[in-house]
Amino acid sequence: MAGHTFHLSVKAPYPPHSVETAVLGASTSAKFTDADRNKLVKLAAADNYVLVTDGDDIEAMCVSLEPGTVNDGWSYGSVQFRFTNLEAVVSGATLTVGSTVVAGPQAALGTKQDWPVIKAGTGSVFKWRVKSLLGGSGAAGTRVLVEPLTR
Repeated sequence: MAGHTFHLSVKAPYPPHSVETAVLGASTSAKFTDADRNKLVKLAAADNYVLVTDGDDIEAMCVSLEPGTVNDGWSYGSVQFRFTNLEAVVSGATLTVGSTVVAGPQAALGTKQDWPVIKAGTGSVFKWRVKSLLGGSGAAGTRVLVEPLTR
């Protein structure tokens, strides 16, 4: 292992033009809550963002929720879709620096999650790799720093 470890130096502000307001949830009855921040999301057919499923590309992350609704009852908030780095928790097989990753299983809607969950895999459109093990082993449950290979 190298003599240094990469770390996020600043968590905010976000990179310019990287966060936008979005409709959230698969339907008006599948409401996002504040507990759903830090979960990976993807664009869906109704111009809305929904939770990723295990193995999806890492496309965006829910970063905030608004207390009201829009468009006759949809949740809304902000999603970050452009990243320099992303701190995440490993699921499944042990990762090493340089491993390519995709979204792992996110906690159920309404269940708090401190970090996005990732796992080994290669995205079809959005490609990411492990940049640093953040002092851990890269095993399931440890935190890693990942970076996008496609921007």
